[in-house]
Amino acid sequence: MRSRSSFARLAPLVLVLAFPACRSTPDDIGVPLTQEEIEYQKRLQQAVSEPVTDEGRARLILQLDQSLSVWFRSSLDRAGSPDRRLVDNIESVLQRTAYRNVESILQIARTGTDEQRAIACAALGFCRLAEPSDAAARERFRERFPPVYPRATAVLIENVGATNPAIVQNALLGLWKLGDPETPLEPVLARLDTKDADVRSNAVLALGAILTPETGERAIERILTCLYDNDAKVRNHAISAIASMRHTDASGRLTQLLDDNYLLIQANAARALGELGDWRNAQALVVRLERLKAQMPAGKYREKTGLDYGRDQVVQNIAAALRKLSGEDFGDDPKLWREWWNERATAGG
Repeated sequence: MRSRSSFARLAPLVLVLAFPACRSTPDDIGVPLTQEEIEYQKRLQQAVSEPVTDEGRARLILQLDQSLSVWFRSSLDRAGSPDRRLVDNIESVLQRTAYRNVESILQIARTGTDEQRAIACAALGFCRLAEPSDAAARERFRERFPPVYPRATAVLIENVGATNPAIVQNALLGLWKLGDPETPLEPVLARLDTKDADVRSNAVLALGAILTPETGERAIERILTCLYDNDAKVRNHAISAIASMRHTDASGRLTQLLDDNYLLIQANAARALGELGDWRNAQALVVRLERLKAQMPAGKYREKTGLDYGRDQVVQNIAAALRKLSGEDFGDDPKLWREWWNERATAGG
């Protein structure tokens, strides 16, 4: 069975509480199930639930391995695409399978072979069921489907300290997927010091998902340092973490990253500058837009190259950021954006 350390290469003690992964049935609760809850329970019951035997564990690991591989490929294929239906469907299946089998997966993540533990760690990231946004509906949902992800968080943190990089990478990936704000920060921050770029990358990725405004202050200096990392994946994930935290002191470095060697990082740096909300960042965006448009020949019948598509993504992200910062919409016309900036700068904001 192959190690799934590749899952970790995309774009944050064990206290085990004993209760079944899915204990609620219509008879458990005095309030009748809604039709939506009945349908969800049907789908949940259809998920594979393997007994904790050697044979059952092997079948479960194989299914999770295959499902995670499909999810990973689909996520890459649809990166940046508005059509995420296939990815969402795969994630929904993984959620139900991981939730139904959480006891077995937790055990595998703690006692399996290295390959099994790596797969189990990635799978645990999906055991947090999607909940309704409405507070009352969410409370009812949790009564019927008790959250198990805090237990998964504890086991993933334990695996963050493993010696096998594949296990560590997938444990960090699992923490990212769970997005649990109660995740202990220190074990994840410690992994920013490792020589393994994939581990550093996933540590930053996890931090971007688990930090809150309160805990972010403890980690922000470390994440800012990651913007200077030699590895492109680390820089890219650090950009996303900075954007989610709205840390305005990062504007200078994000502006520098508009000239990064990787177009994806340029595009994400532009998006992050828009998220920070400071209109003064628009000057650097306008300058980069002007240079990019000058580098992009407008031949009507010229076949586009991969470089053209990459540059176009940067242009679109710059235009979106400028719209957010200005409240205006001049498309991707650098001349009109230059005129807007000159008027705004002259007016002094």
